[in-house]
Parts: sequence; structure tokens; C-alpha cells
Amino acid sequence: MNVAKKERVTMVVCSGDLDKALMAFTLINAAAALDMEVSVFFSFGGIDIVTKEGARRESVGLFEKIHSFFARGGAERLGLSKYNLFGIGALATKSRISRKKIMTLNDHIAAAKELGVKFAVCEMAMETMGVKKEDLIDGIDEVTGAASFLANIGDAKINYFI
Repeated sequence: MNVAKKERVTMVVCSGDLDKALMAFTLINAAAALDMEVSVFFSFGGIDIVTKEGARRESVGLFEKIHSFFARGGAERLGLSKYNLFGIGALATKSRISRKKIMTLNDHIAAAKELGVKFAVCEMAMETMGVKKEDLIDGIDEVTGAASFLANIGDAKINYFI
């Protein structure tokens, strides 16, 4: 018997901006709800989305310590790509999301995992950003290199980069 393969969708998320993360997860969950096989690769800024809230980055020098102070991870700590205004824009956006009863980013992440979306995190970016495996949220399927991720998604028909 010939079993049809599911259409595959891949998403590389390298932005840690709230608005971009919400758009990414809207597409991720829509594809998964349409019974597509979805794989997401989080790199650099995107790692903040899947880092536990409050996790401190490994830091050695002054600049790394400053970066660690500001980049404490967690989907709820993300700012906007534009009009963030020292966090006021992000608070206003989150307030509007709550009032309109729209899914939060954490809701989107939970829904994606329930729908079987595979999460991979870039090992090199973790090293560069000072993020350890124990800093990542539950539900990460693998920590891998870009080449391994690309080798496993070669036949995907839809590929996004956000």
C-alpha cells in the first residue's frame, strides 16, 4: 500500500522580536493544523523564544555580562522590532492581545508542541550566545548544527526564514 507523505514545512527563526515570533508561530501552527509536518530551527535571537524565563547567560567579559543582564530569555520578555519604546510598545501589544483574547506567544508554543511541531536549537548559536541546554524550555527535540538540520529537511516544499 502506498502511503502519501505529508507536506513538509520548515521555519528558521533567528529573530527574538515579539511581533516576528508571533507571526512565525501563527504560520507554524497553521501549517501543523493543516496536517503538515513542521520543523522549526531556532538560532541567535530566536533562541530567546525557547529559553526559560529569567535564565542568565554564561558570561565572562564585561560586554557578555551586560548582554546577559538584558537577554534573560523567556517568550514573555520579548520586545517589538519597531516602536518598542523601552518596553512600553511590547506591554501595549500584550495588553491588546489579552483584551482581544488572542493567543499569547506561550499559548502558541504550547499549541505547536501539542500539534507535533519539532523544535531544534542551533548548537553554535547557543555557544555564541552563552545559552546552556538546561536553560531551554521543555519540549526541545534536539540541539543540532545547521548542516544537520538542513540535511533532515531537504524535501520540504515550504521554507520560511524569520
